[in-house]
Amino acid sequence: MAVGANQPFKGVDSQAIACTGAPANAALPGSGESVLIYNAGTVVAFVLFGGNAASVSEPQTYGLAIPPGGSRLLGVSKFDNFIGAAFAADGTGTGTLYVSRGSGTVY
Repeated sequence: MAVGANQPFKGVDSQAIACTGAPANAALPGSGESVLIYNAGTVVAFVLFGGNAASVSEPQTYGLAIPPGGSRLLGVSKFDNFIGAAFAADGTGTGTLYVSRGSGTVY
């Protein structure tokens, strides 16, 4: 593949993560260097990746915001095995994130 070439995202495995205002974490499904996250909630979600559950315990403080109804394709390292997730709407938001792991740079 040429430098700078784009490859379509090819999902390997997916899972839903139910979230509340309190942080939750889960093992990332499948394998690959990319993670596609879709926020099916009605409030902003925050996500954070790490090598173990303890390293992803504060997504609302250090994480990336995913808007309601939005999705993001993110690169992860081979050491990122967990995702931390939380929804925030004055700490009371709830919803579901759909997480798909695979390979590729665009979707």
